[in-house]
Amino acid sequence: MKRMFPRQLDSLDALFEWVGEFAATHGLDADFLFSVNLALEEAFVNTIRHNDSSTTDVEIGLEVDGRCLTVIVIDPDTDPFDLTKAGNVDTTRPAHERKPGGLGVFLIKRLMDDVTYEHSDRVSTIRMMKKLEPKNV
Repeated sequence: MKRMFPRQLDSLDALFEWVGEFAATHGLDADFLFSVNLALEEAFVNTIRHNDSSTTDVEIGLEVDGRCLTVIVIDPDTDPFDLTKAGNVDTTRPAHERKPGGLGVFLIKRLMDDVTYEHSDRVSTIRMMKKLEPKNV
């Protein structure tokens, strides 16, 4: 299932509603959905904030295949930024001692079981996979 969302923060409500409908259809529980929504929010917000020169909508895809949910974020007309290569954030250090940025990518990597990135012809694609718990299968 795919849907386009305008490149604005106001799209988050419609995005979460759409993901919630998908989750209900597939019997995904609230705890599982919370993690997915948080990772998706971080990816979507980073996409619109760091590619603010584009006016093209962002495509979001959701798939359940076997024992895994895949969330796909497709950002057209963008320069590459491979979030999978972004450095880790040292969360053991106090916030005032850390370099700003990177916490959202850190959260995505922690919340999801696998994250991949592709960039081709000015299109960035982020795939985030999360294994379904036995009660969600």
